[in-house]
Amino acid sequence: LRVHSCKLARSPFAAPEEVDSPLGAFAVGQRVEVMQEDEGYEGAWFVAEVLELQKEAVRVMYPAFAAEEGSDAKLEDTVQLRRLRPMPPPPAPAFSGSVSAAA
Repeated sequence: LRVHSCKLARSPFAAPEEVDSPLGAFAVGQRVEVMQEDEGYEGAWFVAEVLELQKEAVRVMYPAFAAEEGSDAKLEDTVQLRRLRPMPPPPAPAFSGSVSAAA
């Protein structure tokens, strides 16, 4: 047997270590939506603000939820990156004027 070595052409698909991290899509202070996994809330999306970017997770603060009942402090959580998505774009300025009430 004879062993041949050959150089393969670089694939158009980058190896995982060559792909930019999805963390690059988010920034501290950015408003995002976070998918919930808690019982009763599975699949619900809540607005949050990015507080810290970690290696494979993001620390967020939910402005609509208190950390404790009666507290002014807002709820914070560390969530996996797969549970984040950017906020949707705002509606077009003429959108609300184009919607009419059903008779």
